[in-house]
Amino acid sequence: MLHGLEGSAHSHYIIGLHHAFARLDWSSAVMEFRSCGPEMNRARRLYHSGETSDLDLVVRHFLSRGFEELYLVGFSLGGNVLAKWLGELGPEAPIGVPDIQSPFDIAAIVWNKEDLFPSLIEAPEAVEGLVHKCFRLLTDFLQTFRREIGEVNFCHCPYAWAPPELGCWLSEDEAGSMNVGMFERFCLPTLNALSDTFGGLFMHCCATADHQYGSFGKIRNLRGLNRVFQKPGAKPAIDAFSGRTVLVQAWMDEAALNALLEMAHPDTRFLFNLSVEKPEQAVPLVERLRKRCPRQAANAPREKAVAG
Repeated sequence: MLHGLEGSAHSHYIIGLHHAFARLDWSSAVMEFRSCGPEMNRARRLYHSGETSDLDLVVRHFLSRGFEELYLVGFSLGGNVLAKWLGELGPEAPIGVPDIQSPFDIAAIVWNKEDLFPSLIEAPEAVEGLVHKCFRLLTDFLQTFRREIGEVNFCHCPYAWAPPELGCWLSEDEAGSMNVGMFERFCLPTLNALSDTFGGLFMHCCATADHQYGSFGKIRNLRGLNRVFQKPGAKPAIDAFSGRTVLVQAWMDEAALNALLEMAHPDTRFLFNLSVEKPEQAVPLVERLRKRCPRQAANAPREKAVAG
């Protein structure tokens, strides 16, 4: 974490994030800029919004300690330092984006939900106006991020990879809180606009939202969908999206993966994200999956789902 101008590790927003990360069982640390902590700055230079060498040193230190993933947060001046450092890494740096919410989900953060949802009925034009503003903000952010960073992977939940030109990734978690008509009025237009702008859409949804599958199917170029299944399980999604959209599944073991393959249609496509404790366990797992789902020529008839 990088604090703001004349802040420190004791700034209230830094302490608040420490507590939030602790609840997630994440390790967290803050880099105090020179002269901002309890130690006297005895060097011949101070900090400023363009000084990035200290941040680079701290990041390299944590990477050398074996941390495989680092999440950086900057406040005010700290955010400027972070953005400048990211730009200095160059276009080949494998930089990912933070968790991206849909325009409606962002609106649900801006406007308290206990007021927002009654307004879907009482003041729908106001809700549409806020959602559109959130759409413009999100579009500007993603376009600027892509322009400044270059080679960027927009995927964030779950982790995967796709060429940036295939579209953006986002979470649509409020879909389970509304009926089909409301989703198609307040959510679908901006989802289609984002897909049109960025060349496609990959979407995560952990809500109880099976009733929205027909509306999800109206999203243009919906290239991938990640669902956290509730009752009745995965079959409705497999039935709805086979031959149309890749089902991106994670947070499961090999037995759950095999259960999905048993339900698959001939034209079902999966992208699986599985974790193993040791690298040497990955090779036999991949070999078992290849044996279960052999690759076939593009013009060959498919008799079983392909895991890709």
